[in-house]
Amino acid sequence: MPTLESLIKDKLTRLDSVPEAFNSRVVQSQREIFEEILTLLEQLDIKQGQIVISAENLKTIDLIMDDLEQVVNQSEYVEAVRDFAKEFDQQGKITQQVFRKEMGRVEFDALQNAVLKAKKREAVELLLGSPIDTTFLNPVRATLTDAVSGGSSLKDTIKAIRVIAEGDDEKLGRLDRYSKQIAYDAFATSDAAYTNAIADDVGAEWYRYVGATTKDSRPFCTDRAGKYFHYLEVEAWGNGDTSAGDLPNLGANWGGKANGTTAQTIFIWRGGYNCQHSLIPVLLSSVPPEVVQRNIANGNYKPK
Repeated sequence: MPTLESLIKDKLTRLDSVPEAFNSRVVQSQREIFEEILTLLEQLDIKQGQIVISAENLKTIDLIMDDLEQVVNQSEYVEAVRDFAKEFDQQGKITQQVFRKEMGRVEFDALQNAVLKAKKREAVELLLGSPIDTTFLNPVRATLTDAVSGGSSLKDTIKAIRVIAEGDDEKLGRLDRYSKQIAYDAFATSDAAYTNAIADDVGAEWYRYVGATTKDSRPFCTDRAGKYFHYLEVEAWGNGDTSAGDLPNLGANWGGKANGTTAQTIFIWRGGYNCQHSLIPVLLSSVPPEVVQRNIANGNYKPK
Protein backbone atom coordinates (compact mmCIF):
# COMPACT_ATOMS: atom_id res chain seq x y z
CA MET A 1 0.00 0.00 0.00
CA PRO A 2 1.40 3.44 -0.91
CA THR A 3 2.07 5.83 1.94
CA LEU A 4 0.63 9.33 2.17
CA GLU A 5 4.00 10.85 1.33
CA SER A 6 4.50 8.61 -1.70
CA LEU A 7 1.03 9.52 -2.98
CA ILE A 8 1.74 13.23 -2.55
CA LYS A 9 5.08 12.78 -4.30
CA ASP A 10 3.36 11.02 -7.19
CA LYS A 11 0.70 13.73 -7.36
CA LEU A 12 3.33 16.47 -7.49
CA THR A 13 5.68 14.70 -9.90
CA ARG A 14 2.85 14.29 -12.38
CA LEU A 15 2.21 18.05 -12.40
CA ASP A 16 5.44 18.25 -14.39
CA SER A 17 5.83 14.82 -16.01
CA VAL A 18 2.36 14.58 -17.59
CA PRO A 19 2.50 17.96 -19.42
CA GLU A 20 6.13 17.28 -20.35
CA ALA A 21 5.24 13.92 -21.93
CA PHE A 22 2.39 15.59 -23.80
CA ASN A 23 4.65 18.33 -25.13
CA SER A 24 7.22 15.79 -26.31
CA ARG A 25 4.52 14.24 -28.47
CA VAL A 26 3.59 17.70 -29.76
CA VAL A 27 7.17 18.24 -30.94
CA GLN A 28 7.12 14.93 -32.80
CA SER A 29 3.75 15.78 -34.32
CA GLN A 30 5.09 19.11 -35.59
CA ARG A 31 7.80 17.31 -37.54
CA GLU A 32 5.30 14.95 -39.12
CA ILE A 33 2.93 17.79 -40.04
CA PHE A 34 5.78 19.74 -41.64
CA GLU A 35 6.68 16.74 -43.80
CA GLU A 36 3.06 16.60 -44.96
CA ILE A 37 3.14 20.32 -45.78
CA LEU A 38 6.14 19.78 -48.05
CA THR A 39 4.09 17.26 -50.01
CA LEU A 40 1.10 19.59 -50.20
CA LEU A 41 3.25 22.40 -51.59
CA GLU A 42 3.85 20.31 -54.71
CA GLN A 43 0.37 21.40 -55.84
CA LEU A 44 1.63 24.94 -56.45
CA ASP A 45 2.74 26.10 -59.90
CA ILE A 46 6.48 26.70 -59.56
CA LYS A 47 8.92 27.77 -62.26
CA GLN A 48 12.69 27.80 -61.80
CA GLY A 49 12.32 27.65 -58.04
CA GLN A 50 9.93 30.62 -57.88
CA ILE A 51 6.25 30.42 -56.95
CA VAL A 52 4.21 31.75 -59.86
CA ILE A 53 2.09 34.82 -59.17
CA SER A 54 -1.31 33.69 -60.41
CA ALA A 55 -4.98 33.45 -59.53
CA GLU A 56 -4.70 29.69 -59.95
CA ASN A 57 -2.03 29.47 -57.26
CA LEU A 58 -4.17 31.55 -54.94
CA LYS A 59 -7.01 29.06 -55.44
CA THR A 60 -4.58 26.22 -54.82
CA ILE A 61 -3.83 27.67 -51.38
CA ASP A 62 -7.45 26.93 -50.40
CA LEU A 63 -7.02 23.30 -51.47
CA ILE A 64 -3.73 23.03 -49.60
CA MET A 65 -5.25 24.46 -46.43
CA ASP A 66 -8.24 22.12 -46.63
CA ASP A 67 -5.86 19.18 -46.90
CA LEU A 68 -3.64 20.55 -44.14
CA GLU A 69 -6.59 20.89 -41.79
CA GLN A 70 -7.34 17.20 -42.36
CA VAL A 71 -3.70 16.34 -41.71
CA VAL A 72 -3.74 18.21 -38.40
CA ASN A 73 -7.06 16.66 -37.33
CA GLN A 74 -5.68 13.19 -37.95
CA SER A 75 -2.23 13.87 -36.54
CA GLU A 76 -0.38 12.69 -33.48
CA TYR A 77 -1.18 16.10 -31.97
CA VAL A 78 -4.88 15.28 -31.66
CA GLU A 79 -4.11 11.84 -30.24
CA ALA A 80 -1.74 13.44 -27.75
CA VAL A 81 -4.48 15.81 -26.59
CA ARG A 82 -6.89 12.90 -26.11
CA ASP A 83 -4.37 10.95 -24.06
CA PHE A 84 -3.49 14.08 -22.09
CA ALA A 85 -7.16 14.47 -21.17
CA LYS A 86 -7.22 10.93 -19.74
CA GLU A 87 -4.46 11.89 -17.33
CA PHE A 88 -6.82 14.35 -15.63
CA ASP A 89 -8.93 11.41 -14.46
CA GLN A 90 -5.87 9.52 -13.23
CA GLN A 91 -4.72 12.58 -11.31
CA GLY A 92 -8.17 12.75 -9.73
CA LYS A 93 -7.85 9.16 -8.51
CA ILE A 94 -4.51 9.94 -6.88
CA THR A 95 -6.04 12.97 -5.18
CA GLN A 96 -8.81 10.77 -3.80
CA GLN A 97 -6.19 8.41 -2.38
CA VAL A 98 -4.42 11.32 -0.71
CA PHE A 99 -7.64 12.40 1.01
CA ARG A 100 -8.41 8.88 2.18
CA LYS A 101 -4.90 8.46 3.59
CA GLU A 102 -4.95 11.80 5.40
CA MET A 103 -8.59 12.05 6.44
CA GLY A 104 -9.90 8.51 6.48
CA ARG A 105 -13.23 7.71 4.86
CA VAL A 106 -14.16 10.47 2.42
CA GLU A 107 -17.11 10.39 0.04
CA PHE A 108 -16.62 11.81 -3.45
CA ASP A 109 -19.76 13.25 -5.01
CA ALA A 110 -21.08 14.30 -8.42
CA LEU A 111 -20.28 17.98 -7.90
CA GLN A 112 -16.60 17.29 -7.32
CA ASN A 113 -16.47 15.06 -10.38
CA ALA A 114 -18.23 17.76 -12.39
CA VAL A 115 -15.46 20.20 -11.44
CA LEU A 116 -12.82 17.77 -12.72
CA LYS A 117 -14.77 17.09 -15.91
CA ALA A 118 -15.24 20.81 -16.57
CA LYS A 119 -11.52 21.53 -16.15
CA LYS A 120 -10.64 18.65 -18.46
CA ARG A 121 -13.08 19.88 -21.10
CA GLU A 122 -11.70 23.41 -20.78
CA ALA A 123 -8.16 22.13 -21.44
CA VAL A 124 -9.21 20.15 -24.51
CA GLU A 125 -11.08 23.13 -25.93
CA LEU A 126 -8.00 25.32 -25.43
CA LEU A 127 -5.78 22.83 -27.23
CA LEU A 128 -8.09 21.92 -30.12
CA GLY A 129 -10.56 23.64 -32.41
CA SER A 130 -10.26 27.35 -33.09
CA PRO A 131 -6.93 27.74 -31.25
CA ILE A 132 -5.31 25.51 -33.89
CA ASP A 133 -6.60 27.87 -36.56
CA THR A 134 -5.32 30.95 -34.78
CA THR A 135 -2.03 29.47 -33.64
CA PHE A 136 -1.02 27.34 -36.59
CA LEU A 137 -3.24 27.16 -39.68
CA ASN A 138 -3.82 30.89 -40.14
CA PRO A 139 -0.10 31.76 -40.02
CA VAL A 140 0.61 29.04 -42.61
CA ARG A 141 -2.13 30.40 -44.88
CA ALA A 142 -0.83 33.96 -44.51
CA THR A 143 2.69 32.82 -45.39
CA LEU A 144 1.49 31.01 -48.51
CA THR A 145 -0.66 33.94 -49.59
CA ASP A 146 2.27 36.33 -49.24
CA ALA A 147 4.50 33.91 -51.12
CA VAL A 148 2.13 33.66 -54.08
CA SER A 149 1.35 37.38 -54.09
CA GLY A 150 5.03 38.25 -54.06
CA GLY A 151 6.37 35.43 -56.21
CA SER A 152 8.67 34.20 -53.47
CA SER A 153 11.11 31.39 -53.95
CA LEU A 154 9.98 27.96 -52.89
CA LYS A 155 13.09 27.66 -50.72
CA ASP A 156 12.29 30.83 -48.75
CA THR A 157 8.65 29.81 -48.38
CA ILE A 158 9.57 26.40 -47.01
CA LYS A 159 11.98 28.06 -44.58
CA ALA A 160 9.27 30.41 -43.33
CA ILE A 161 6.76 27.59 -42.89
CA ARG A 162 9.35 25.44 -41.11
CA VAL A 163 9.72 28.18 -38.49
CA ILE A 164 5.95 28.14 -37.96
CA ALA A 165 5.72 24.36 -37.87
CA GLU A 166 8.91 23.35 -36.08
CA GLY A 167 10.47 26.54 -34.79
CA ASP A 168 14.17 27.38 -34.97
CA ASP A 169 17.10 28.10 -32.65
CA GLU A 170 15.34 31.13 -31.22
CA LYS A 171 11.71 30.04 -30.91
CA LEU A 172 9.53 26.97 -30.55
CA GLY A 173 7.11 25.76 -33.20
CA ARG A 174 3.70 27.38 -32.96
CA LEU A 175 1.87 24.28 -31.65
CA ASP A 176 4.63 23.49 -29.17
CA ARG A 177 4.80 27.04 -27.87
CA TYR A 178 1.05 27.34 -27.44
CA SER A 179 0.40 23.87 -26.03
CA LYS A 180 3.28 24.10 -23.56
CA GLN A 181 1.85 27.31 -22.16
CA ILE A 182 -1.60 25.75 -21.80
CA ALA A 183 -0.72 22.21 -20.70
CA TYR A 184 1.17 22.98 -17.50
CA ASP A 185 -1.33 25.46 -16.11
CA ALA A 186 -4.38 23.49 -17.25
CA PHE A 187 -3.20 20.30 -15.60
CA ALA A 188 -2.06 21.98 -12.38
CA THR A 189 -5.18 24.13 -11.96
CA SER A 190 -7.41 21.13 -12.69
CA ASP A 191 -5.64 19.20 -9.94
CA ALA A 192 -5.96 22.16 -7.56
CA ALA A 193 -9.63 22.76 -8.41
CA TYR A 194 -10.55 19.13 -7.79
CA THR A 195 -8.56 19.10 -4.54
CA ASN A 196 -10.28 22.31 -3.45
CA ALA A 197 -13.75 20.98 -4.29
CA ILE A 198 -13.21 17.97 -2.04
CA ALA A 199 -11.57 20.07 0.67
CA ASP A 200 -14.53 22.44 0.69
CA ASP A 201 -16.94 19.53 1.01
CA VAL A 202 -15.12 18.00 4.00
CA GLY A 203 -14.69 21.40 5.65
CA ALA A 204 -10.89 21.40 5.58
CA GLU A 205 -9.40 24.01 7.89
CA TRP A 206 -5.65 23.29 7.74
CA TYR A 207 -3.32 22.99 4.76
CA ARG A 208 0.24 22.00 3.95
CA TYR A 209 2.00 23.73 1.05
CA VAL A 210 3.88 20.92 -0.67
CA GLY A 211 6.28 20.66 -3.58
CA ALA A 212 9.99 20.73 -4.30
CA THR A 213 11.82 23.99 -4.85
CA THR A 214 14.59 24.72 -7.33
CA LYS A 215 16.76 27.72 -8.14
CA ASP A 216 13.99 28.85 -10.50
CA SER A 217 11.19 28.62 -7.91
CA ARG A 218 9.52 31.92 -7.18
CA PRO A 219 10.01 33.36 -3.65
CA PHE A 220 6.28 32.96 -2.96
CA CYS A 221 6.69 29.18 -3.18
CA THR A 222 10.08 28.82 -1.51
CA ASP A 223 8.76 30.77 1.50
CA ARG A 224 5.85 28.34 1.89
CA ALA A 225 7.11 24.94 0.75
CA GLY A 226 6.69 22.27 3.43
CA LYS A 227 4.91 24.59 5.86
CA TYR A 228 1.43 24.42 7.41
CA PHE A 229 -1.23 27.12 7.34
CA HIS A 230 -4.77 27.85 8.43
CA TYR A 231 -7.16 28.40 5.53
CA LEU A 232 -7.65 32.04 6.61
CA GLU A 233 -3.92 32.63 6.21
CA VAL A 234 -4.11 31.18 2.69
CA GLU A 235 -7.08 33.40 1.88
CA ALA A 236 -5.12 36.40 3.16
CA TRP A 237 -2.45 35.77 0.50
CA GLY A 238 -5.13 35.99 -2.17
CA ASN A 239 -6.26 39.28 -0.69
CA GLY A 240 -2.72 40.64 -0.98
CA ASP A 241 -1.36 39.99 2.52
CA THR A 242 1.58 37.74 1.61
CA SER A 243 3.00 38.04 5.13
CA ALA A 244 0.14 36.03 6.65
CA GLY A 245 1.55 32.97 8.38
CA ASP A 246 4.70 34.71 9.62
CA LEU A 247 6.16 34.98 6.13
CA PRO A 248 8.20 37.65 4.32
CA ASN A 249 6.00 40.37 2.86
CA LEU A 250 6.25 40.05 -0.94
CA GLY A 251 3.57 42.62 -1.57
CA ALA A 252 0.15 42.11 -3.13
CA ASN A 253 1.57 41.45 -6.61
CA TRP A 254 4.33 38.89 -6.20
CA GLY A 255 6.31 37.67 -9.18
CA GLY A 256 4.33 35.19 -11.26
CA LYS A 257 1.00 35.93 -9.60
CA ALA A 258 -1.91 34.89 -11.82
CA ASN A 259 -4.48 37.46 -12.89
CA GLY A 260 -7.72 36.99 -11.02
CA THR A 261 -6.11 35.64 -7.86
CA THR A 262 -8.45 36.27 -4.91
CA ALA A 263 -9.11 34.82 -1.47
CA GLN A 264 -11.12 32.10 -3.22
CA THR A 265 -8.97 31.39 -6.29
CA ILE A 266 -5.66 31.34 -4.39
CA PHE A 267 -6.41 27.67 -3.68
CA ILE A 268 -6.52 27.08 -7.45
CA TRP A 269 -3.69 29.33 -8.68
CA ARG A 270 -1.41 28.99 -5.63
CA GLY A 271 1.93 30.67 -6.51
CA GLY A 272 0.72 31.69 -9.95
CA TYR A 273 1.37 30.70 -13.54
CA ASN A 274 3.14 27.37 -14.00
CA CYS A 275 3.15 26.75 -10.23
CA GLN A 276 4.08 23.12 -9.49
CA HIS A 277 3.07 23.20 -5.81
CA SER A 278 -0.10 22.05 -4.09
CA LEU A 279 -2.14 22.98 -1.07
CA ILE A 280 -2.96 19.67 0.62
CA PRO A 281 -5.69 19.64 3.32
CA VAL A 282 -4.55 18.03 6.57
CA LEU A 283 -6.11 17.09 9.90
CA LEU A 284 -5.47 19.21 12.98
CA SER A 285 -3.46 16.33 14.45
CA SER A 286 -0.93 16.71 11.60
CA VAL A 287 -0.36 20.43 12.19
CA PRO A 288 2.73 21.44 14.22
CA PRO A 289 1.78 22.91 17.64
CA GLU A 290 3.50 26.22 16.91
CA VAL A 291 1.30 26.71 13.83
CA VAL A 292 -1.82 26.02 15.88
CA GLN A 293 -0.64 28.46 18.56
CA ARG A 294 0.09 31.09 15.92
CA ASN A 295 -3.48 30.88 14.67
CA ILE A 296 -4.95 30.92 18.15
CA ALA A 297 -2.99 34.10 18.80
CA ASN A 298 -4.09 35.82 15.58
CA GLY A 299 -7.72 34.81 16.10
CA ASN A 300 -8.02 32.44 13.13
CA TYR A 301 -8.60 29.37 15.27
CA LYS A 302 -10.53 28.78 18.46
CA PRO A 303 -9.93 25.39 20.08
CA LYS A 304 -13.09 23.43 20.76
